[in-house]
Amino acid sequence: ASFPPLPAPLPRQPKRLSGAAGTGFRAWHVQDDIFLTPRSEIWLKLATDDAPLKPTDARSQVALTLLARALSDTMNETAYLAEQASLHIRISSQNYGLDIKVGGFHHKLPLLLNAGLKEVLAFGDAAGWQARREDAGFTARLEAQREQLLRGYRN
Repeated sequence: ASFPPLPAPLPRQPKRLSGAAGTGFRAWHVQDDIFLTPRSEIWLKLATDDAPLKPTDARSQVALTLLARALSDTMNETAYLAEQASLHIRISSQNYGLDIKVGGFHHKLPLLLNAGLKEVLAFGDAAGWQARREDAGFTARLEAQREQLLRGYRN
C-alpha cells in the first residue's frame, strides 16, 4: 500500500519556550499563519504525589470520573457564558488525575482558568464540600451524574 505524499510545505511544529524551564511548567508556541488570530490553549494536568492514583484501581478511577463530571456540571453555566465569548473550558479525568483545558481567542482566558481552579479547590475544602452536600440541587445533579455514569458502564 502506498501512502499519499505529505503536504508541501509541512505545517510548522510548535517550538518549546525555554522561559518556563525549571518552573515545573512546559510551554510551546506556534504562530497561526492562516487566520493570524491570537488564540491560546492552557492545559493543566493535576496529580498528587501524596496519594498517587493507581491506573488499575477501578474504584479510584470511577470516583475520579464522577468528580470530573460533577466539576464540569458545576461549571456548566460559566462554561456556557465563556462559549458565547469564544472561550472554552473542559475538565476531564485521566489515569493520573484531572485535566483542565481552557482555550480561546480572548484576553479573559486567565479569568476562566482561575474560575475552574477555584471550583476544583472548593471541592477539596471540607467545609465547602459539606455545604454542597446540604444543597438539594447539587445532590440531585450529583446523583444524576452517578446514574449516567453507571448506565454508561452497564452498556
